[in-house]
Amino acid sequence: MKKLYLSLLILLFLLPGQLLAACVVSAIALNSSETDSWDSSCTSTHRAGSYAQYFTFTLASSQEVTINLTSSVDTWLILLSGTDQNGAEIAFNDDVDGSDDRNSRIIRTLAAGSYTIEATTYSPATTGTFTVSVSAAPQSADACNNYIETNTEVSASWAPVPACPSTNRPGSYAKYFTFVLTVSQAVTIDLTSSVDTWLILLSGSGQDGAVIETDDDDGTGTNSRITRTLPPGAYTVEATTKNAATTGNFIVSVNHAVPPPDNCNNLINTNTKVSGSWNSNCASTNRDGRYAKYYTFTLLSSQEVIVDLESVPDNYLFLLEGAGQNGNVIDRNDDGGDGDNARISATLEAGTYTVEATTYEIGVTGNFFVTVNAAPPSCTDCPFQINAGLNDAWFNPATNGQGFNITVYPIRKEVFVTWFTFDTERPPADVTAILGGPGQRWLTAQGSYDEDTAMLTIYLTEGGEFDSTTPAASTDQDGYGTMKLEFSGCNEGLVTYEITSLDISGEIPIERIVLDNVPLCEMLAEP
Repeated sequence: MKKLYLSLLILLFLLPGQLLAACVVSAIALNSSETDSWDSSCTSTHRAGSYAQYFTFTLASSQEVTINLTSSVDTWLILLSGTDQNGAEIAFNDDVDGSDDRNSRIIRTLAAGSYTIEATTYSPATTGTFTVSVSAAPQSADACNNYIETNTEVSASWAPVPACPSTNRPGSYAKYFTFVLTVSQAVTIDLTSSVDTWLILLSGSGQDGAVIETDDDDGTGTNSRITRTLPPGAYTVEATTKNAATTGNFIVSVNHAVPPPDNCNNLINTNTKVSGSWNSNCASTNRDGRYAKYYTFTLLSSQEVIVDLESVPDNYLFLLEGAGQNGNVIDRNDDGGDGDNARISATLEAGTYTVEATTYEIGVTGNFFVTVNAAPPSCTDCPFQINAGLNDAWFNPATNGQGFNITVYPIRKEVFVTWFTFDTERPPADVTAILGGPGQRWLTAQGSYDEDTAMLTIYLTEGGEFDSTTPAASTDQDGYGTMKLEFSGCNEGLVTYEITSLDISGEIPIERIVLDNVPLCEMLAEP
């Protein structure tokens, strides 16, 4: 894969007028490898006297990552935070598992963000070739919406829990993968699985974009393929199935021919800093006579974004709509940052945006850093969202011995409740039962939900015998009463009931009997 290079400039404060020395930081894709070599052109930041090379990668979510460094010489591997060679050291390794294997390996679960690999040697001034690889464990199936890099493939699965319903094929499960093009390109999207697949290409980021194209079986067998030339912008792949409620594993890929290098237009991940330089090869679209560079990023939800531009020359910053340098201007700034640096702060909707990094004066060259920081999505006033993580046994500790089994069906948007309780009065002492207690009762309730509230009908089933088909049990389909089920959190609920035939009503605060499913609920309830 063609390397993308980020310039990393290091000032050497040795003699007046000394030139800038530079190590190149190369982008490395997840689940790929790069072969390079050590020489005196780049020295290690963390092992005095050793040579080094640097590779940066980004995680969109928390994942376990394995980094391997192999060579015929004794290696040393360092993992750093951020996108340059001066980040804080997170981990290092000399020999795999402390064994006689002189290659290096780091296995670590990392939070979403950008990281840099320093590939260096155990002994100083050692030259030679090496291979570095980064592999990431598949992301847990907790998110319906994901990013996918072009010319890569991603493995995922369809499952009822956690629920990711298809927007465009009712009853089917789906996963969504967003990619960005900075130039017009012919793209081939493949969806392969052992089950019959269905592929949908949407405009924009997220699962609610307009349908551009759909396909059932244009791939091999019952697999799906879409081939289409697309203009610059963000697009989302909906990977789903032909038949409803189908589960299984799949692989989705987005491929295109590698375009010639475009040194003017680049992609930037949120919460990262990249370096660049102004020269006469890239002109500003919005400030005549100035040079510029363009950086495109995508948001999957509404977020507060801060864009910073830092340089020695007086700089100027634009925020544009869409991908590429010709979008409408959303905002601009001259000196909103420190000194002569520019800063734009804005709350942006889900979508694709481009930063134009340029200068205040005409014809200025030089180096700069641009940063796009996005605050995590917040929803302080949003109601709690009922989800399958609520499936559990619930009770009121004040009335221990009775309670509720609650099951959420997220595809159907329904809740089913089994209510284990007692009669409204104790039966006489001489009343007995063959199985269980004569005063024990159970009811069921079923209905739809929206956000934090489910409105249910209570049903009474009677007339049957234990584990027997005769006599047949019967349920009054008109209902026995009503129940409102409200959740304020993953361990706080309120049952409001009314049994009209008995003229009784009331409220029961409920909580879980055990807390094992709370983390799943909290994950699914996130906006």
